[in-house]
Amino acid sequence: MNTFDKAVTSYLRELPKELVRRWGHQKTHSVEQVTTAAEAIGVRTEFIAYAHAAFCSQADFDAQYPAPPAGASYAELRAIIKERYVRDQGLDAAVMMMMMG
Repeated sequence: MNTFDKAVTSYLRELPKELVRRWGHQKTHSVEQVTTAAEAIGVRTEFIAYAHAAFCSQADFDAQYPAPPAGASYAELRAIIKERYVRDQGLDAAVMMMMMG
């Protein structure tokens, strides 16, 4: 698995627990919360836009990224995550529910 795949997989597997531990169950989390949780658990942050797309609202994401990161919009990043990581790697229902938000 390459660095990118490892990073995105760790966001999806590890961040939900840390987000809930710190801020409780929420439909979405702020960009700051997601970034803080990622830094706290020591996951790579160079692809953090994917974590922001997975766990933040579109309004928060768009405010953080006036120009789409890596040329992909909020909806496009979420579609990549769902297709490539959730389906292919069998991530649990809690992550799916957060992403369907």
